[in-house]
Amino acid sequence: MGRFLAFLFVAVAAACAEGSDSPQLIGDLAISHPLLVEPVTPDAASMYFTVTNHAVVEDTLLSVSAPFASGGAIHDVVRDGDQMRMTPVAGVPIPPGASVRLRPGGLHVMLMNLTRVPARGEQAAVFLTFRLAGSDSVSFTVVGYAQVEERMGKDHPR
Repeated sequence: MGRFLAFLFVAVAAACAEGSDSPQLIGDLAISHPLLVEPVTPDAASMYFTVTNHAVVEDTLLSVSAPFASGGAIHDVVRDGDQMRMTPVAGVPIPPGASVRLRPGGLHVMLMNLTRVPARGEQAAVFLTFRLAGSDSVSFTVVGYAQVEERMGKDHPR
């Protein structure tokens, strides 16, 4: 009976975490809709999320890392003539009292050289590092690319 109750508790907690819309906090920053797109190759995985700064001072997203990737990078998508291209950025400012959305076609995060490919439905721990709030692990839900806008909504600020 004890094992069954322990299993039930873990299953319910996992289900609640996966379906939860509650933001994950790093200091005064709230991370909402953390999504990692299921990679089709072990080369890279894209990640999208919204950061809301509840502090009275600006903070900056500086880097990302994960135990299953050899590196991470922050990119923006910019127009270069008649083409769009990704360009690395040193950091993403998060103004006080504002939200910044990392999304397809704009600012986003890439994990590079995956040592393990996360599967759809899985929760993947990713470390986000901010200039003031510091670094902490955020649980990202692995989804198919088509689910990104559905899960994040289309009205979030950039």
